[in-house]
Amino acid sequence: MSQLHDEHTSTSRGMRFALGIVVLLVVAILGFFIAYSHLPRANPSQGTSSDLVTPPAVITNSTGTLTVNRAVDFNGAHITVMQVQEAASFSDDAKQGGPYTVRVYLEAKNGGQAPAGINYTSDVRLQLPNGETSAPLYLNIVPVVLPGQMQDGYLDFPVGSKVDLSSLRLRFGNVVTVAFGG
Repeated sequence: MSQLHDEHTSTSRGMRFALGIVVLLVVAILGFFIAYSHLPRANPSQGTSSDLVTPPAVITNSTGTLTVNRAVDFNGAHITVMQVQEAASFSDDAKQGGPYTVRVYLEAKNGGQAPAGINYTSDVRLQLPNGETSAPLYLNIVPVVLPGQMQDGYLDFPVGSKVDLSSLRLRFGNVVTVAFGG
């Protein structure tokens, strides 16, 4: 009988210990959330920011920027070429295919009832002044625009040398072209 009493006491101590650990963990987690909720919020106007905000790209050896603001309709989307930049590199572009990169900023809107798909890597080309074309090496824009939605992003094109940005064209498919200048 004494052995049964010892097992019951041992089991009872083990249960109390486990229950104590669980209560301690719950109190610690609750304390963490209370403390976190009282931390100051990010406020860019005061110089603070959230870690969730992506920092702007650092541009190395910028050779020029051109505001374009010209639009075309392609594959069910209204695409506006907002701006073009050329630089030796952009810090957020891990792929560099030449000595310079031309970055084309786009805005795509879908006013239709069906999703609009744009395969930027196969449908879009940067046409250089000498007639050659360049495929995008890196893109930061989603290839599907949902009905009633708008999205923006950019395409990076490798180029072999500095170019006059106003002499470039962006070709969508085989028939739609946006001239950057003139």
